[in-house]
Amino acid sequence: MEGMFSPDPLGDWLETSVLGRISPPLPGQSDVCSPTSNVTSDIILDVMPPSKSAVLMSSNGLEGNIEPQVSRIFHAGRRINGRPPDCILLSSDGINFFFHASMASATTLGEHNRCRVQADAAVLNIILHTLYNLSCAQFQPSFESLALAVERMQVDGMDPRLYITPKNPTFDVLLRHAPFRPLELFALAAHLDIYDLAVPTSSHLLSLKLFSLSDDICERIGSKYLARLYNLHTRRVATLKALVSTPPARHAETPRCGTKDWQERLVSEWSLTVAYLCHDATPEMSASFLVSKFSPIKKLLSCKLCVQALEERLNQLSRQWAAVKCTI
Repeated sequence: MEGMFSPDPLGDWLETSVLGRISPPLPGQSDVCSPTSNVTSDIILDVMPPSKSAVLMSSNGLEGNIEPQVSRIFHAGRRINGRPPDCILLSSDGINFFFHASMASATTLGEHNRCRVQADAAVLNIILHTLYNLSCAQFQPSFESLALAVERMQVDGMDPRLYITPKNPTFDVLLRHAPFRPLELFALAAHLDIYDLAVPTSSHLLSLKLFSLSDDICERIGSKYLARLYNLHTRRVATLKALVSTPPARHAETPRCGTKDWQERLVSEWSLTVAYLCHDATPEMSASFLVSKFSPIKKLLSCKLCVQALEERLNQLSRQWAAVKCTI
């Protein structure tokens, strides 16, 4: 951790007035306070009594009198198996977080009873929610805070790959940003080799023009995940071209439609559409888009059997393309 607190009035007050005298929650009462609508007040539970103010190191390194504030979720009354918290973390913006050292045994967070960390309350709140396997969605954390928290885990001795998993609620909170910040989220996952997060995020990068990536973002993503993303794009385009190359099946000859009549025109029009489609093929093309490109052929056919063959082929093509893998 960045720094231990030296003995001070705040530490004495926390130990004697809070940690030393915590009443268990009443039957049916939750040990987690209900959140409010304001993000800042969501994190902060209360301000410690002014008479108990302590002299602490502020974020700019200067000492000054401040009124200590406590996390709304990670407060002194939060118990695990009847045990009160035994450690206190102070965020860079002066918010106190109470937590159990046993929850952070594999990290550096529980090395000292009282520690100051170089992370603001929003980031520290996310990290502790992740450790406790709780969802921080109620606080609506920004993508920037989430990204900082995940990268910060390494500083605190946490392997992000072990915590950012589908079983941890923080995974879902991160994934909610995929439709809006796909490249940044994919780069974060790739940089920290969080494969489980990179896979679903990659489905939102099908429209990305790979040649437009900057050197900085390429370096952050790394060669392994860049190759996976490139292979995803090329694989989907190649599969698309292979699927559309098969024309509708021919039906048996009838008096009104022989193999060289409307059926030949159907195959010819299909091939012409395929040529245009393959020239502009991109990995993000949807099944409905493909169907819309071939549907106009129906207007050129007077044979009901040819129209039926076209519709059956389009339905088949739609199913085939929808089944093609859209992630790395």
